[in-house]
Amino acid sequence: MSSTPDVSDGVLAEARVHQCPLPQERCPGPAYKREITYAVCASAIIFLVLLLLVNRGIFRQPMFEWGDYAANALQIQNAKHFHELLGNYSRWGFHHPGPAFFYLFAAGELVFHDWLHVMPQAMNAYVLTILLVNTLFLFSSIWIVARHSTTALFVPAAVAFSLFQIAAINRTVSSALDGSETAVSSALGGSETALSSVWMPYVLLFCFLLYLVSCAAVGCGNFRYLPVAIFTGLVLLHAHVAQVLFVGTLGLMMLASLLWRRRRQGAISTLVKDARNELLICGVLVCIFATPPLLDVLLHRPNNIDAIRTYMHDQIGLPNSMHQAVRYELSFFTFLPNPEVVLLQSSPGLLARGGAHPYVLKYWGFVVFLLGALAGLRMRGRIHLSPFIRYLLLEIVVVSLLFLYWTMKMAGGLYNFNGYFFYSAQFLAIFCLLSLIVAFIPQSERRTPRLAIALSCAAPFVMFTSLHQFRINQFRVTTGGGEEVNRIASAAQGRASMIQIVFGHDDWPIAVGVASRFKRVDQPFCVSPNFIMYGPESSCTNLFGIERLILTRTPRTCLEPCQVLLREDHLTAELSPYPVLKVPFALSTDSSSGLFEGFYADGAEGSPMWTTAESTIRFLAAQDASAVQRLRITVVGEARPGRAAELRLNDDVVGSITYGQPHSVEFVVPGGLLKNNSENEFSFSVPGAGPAGQDVRHLGFWLERIEVAAAGPQ
Repeated sequence: MSSTPDVSDGVLAEARVHQCPLPQERCPGPAYKREITYAVCASAIIFLVLLLLVNRGIFRQPMFEWGDYAANALQIQNAKHFHELLGNYSRWGFHHPGPAFFYLFAAGELVFHDWLHVMPQAMNAYVLTILLVNTLFLFSSIWIVARHSTTALFVPAAVAFSLFQIAAINRTVSSALDGSETAVSSALGGSETALSSVWMPYVLLFCFLLYLVSCAAVGCGNFRYLPVAIFTGLVLLHAHVAQVLFVGTLGLMMLASLLWRRRRQGAISTLVKDARNELLICGVLVCIFATPPLLDVLLHRPNNIDAIRTYMHDQIGLPNSMHQAVRYELSFFTFLPNPEVVLLQSSPGLLARGGAHPYVLKYWGFVVFLLGALAGLRMRGRIHLSPFIRYLLLEIVVVSLLFLYWTMKMAGGLYNFNGYFFYSAQFLAIFCLLSLIVAFIPQSERRTPRLAIALSCAAPFVMFTSLHQFRINQFRVTTGGGEEVNRIASAAQGRASMIQIVFGHDDWPIAVGVASRFKRVDQPFCVSPNFIMYGPESSCTNLFGIERLILTRTPRTCLEPCQVLLREDHLTAELSPYPVLKVPFALSTDSSSGLFEGFYADGAEGSPMWTTAESTIRFLAAQDASAVQRLRITVVGEARPGRAAELRLNDDVVGSITYGQPHSVEFVVPGGLLKNNSENEFSFSVPGAGPAGQDVRHLGFWLERIEVAAAGPQ
């Protein structure tokens, strides 16, 4: 056991050859790498086959996207034609940095839906794609940790625990969906398991796990895993703006550790030469991933980076206290589905709430059993922490601290989905425990490999102990809004050369689903520029020749040429041209008579709207709209302190409204300001207001409606 370790094999050779803490008969033999590869591959294949058999319905039952799934689909369709430069939208008025996952889903749609025709709809192809990718990420993580362990028996133990952990996470997520958090429920729509969800906050989990594991391998001297670390890190950077904090810190830590170890070996000068192939691959990856955001910066003014910088500039320093951050982090260990509700209480009782669920008690009972087993083994002999295990434990500490800081800076509610990727720290901790425990199992050059492969093949069947938690909820996808979306889009398709989708605040999941269906069948559509999820190319620019698809929950009178496409108890879809207005008329915030730009809703359909710094209402006027000599313009709404709102009609100043004036303010102007048989525009200018969002620092003028009538003589 005194041979010199192979530098190219890094920590694996070190652990196997001269740092194995166990007697020689318990240390891995020369066929170790081949054994774990066979074990991991066999287990991964069986796991994937079982998972697809359990969810074989995705190959037959169409899934029509709606809500955030449909918003993703709009960008995925752009990615199919290499037109997408941005990541998924944020509710804070910007997009996340890059479209890596959208190009991944676009590839899945092309292969499984367009070419092989094994999926009935594109949404089914997205789910299959993420199943394959997450399986690859998970088992790659297990494979890397196993290569730094001392026995291939780690593989079946890690696979079995991973399924146990996934079932607990899935149970937590489904509890959140079935609870009172309707906004999250509507956004998800379905397929909400950790392995199958294509909702963007959930796709980070296993990618982050692989990033942690590969960084540890590189940090311990094995630069062969550097392309894996760079690839997963770049994917994470594309997926969420907050990953700059995590990926950047962990990446710098990896680089510093690698350089320090090479310096100790006296080989730092040869690092570039030894790792030239890996560095070349990493350079190519960096160029590929950097292209979309760089193109966006070069082609657009303002661009998405400007929007992110504006948000960061406006953000309050630390809106959440350390006490709240600690509680939020602990909520992931107690598998709390709705921390945003519980943490508002002075005594949330996290442990009591977690302990009230049998699956949480089983999970922590298993963890306590592992800790007890490790303590018992420690009494029998010395536990040796290899450099790799030490690095993994250090990563858990660093990620936990970074997570606390990020939670303190987190805007909006402390929802479970915000920190969903943090579950990876628990995977990592248990991997460390299992690696230490299985190292004490007696090894046999002949029997151990066979036993490891046999147990690895059996481990995936653990999912049958909680089979329901591994089933994709297609029912939620189909009935949650997908069928309505398909019916509305099919009824409206081909009815006009351009269709504007008009909808209330609460109907956005249906509206974006209709937009996604329109895009698939090349039906031109547009929306008010207020909605970032549709993309700037979908903003309405002209009112003439547009048919409005009006989605409403409030009964309306639909007279010719208005057409009712769908009428149900909770939703009505109507197709109607823009009204040509004649004095007197009113412009209300239900968007039924004008195109509102630069506004954002204060609540449900038809409720008042807030302006931003510059907001406009465009509308069509009749042939004799300005026949009257004088117009009385009544603005119903309220200004905020220190933010006077200036109102203009077609660039002519109507007047200003300041804080403290009556709720209804009247202005009298010449009738000639209104353009006959043309497009007209009311505009609000509110210095000091910001972009759209439910942030008090951004609020402009609170508008209920504008009424236009003839004014009597002076």
